[in-house]
Amino acid sequence: MDGSERRREAMCRAIRPLQRDRLLKIAAGEDGRTRSLRLTATDEARLKAATAKWLEAQKKFEMTFAARNAAELRSVLQRVASIN
Repeated sequence: MDGSERRREAMCRAIRPLQRDRLLKIAAGEDGRTRSLRLTATDEARLKAATAKWLEAQKKFEMTFAARNAAELRSVLQRVASIN
């Protein structure tokens, strides 16, 4: 399995739960090899509400933890996430 096949399989694994829970609309793409994915209208609204709550939580976190400490923590977490 080459890199593109692994990426495709990883994408399919990520999409399956969203499709199962009917959070995505999947349609044919421009050619037979592609698909078009869209959030449902209900889930676009959910995403918008969740984003607002996420931003509020981040603001509270930075106020409590201090912006500099929060930035340092994010930097460390990014390095951890990039470990292969």
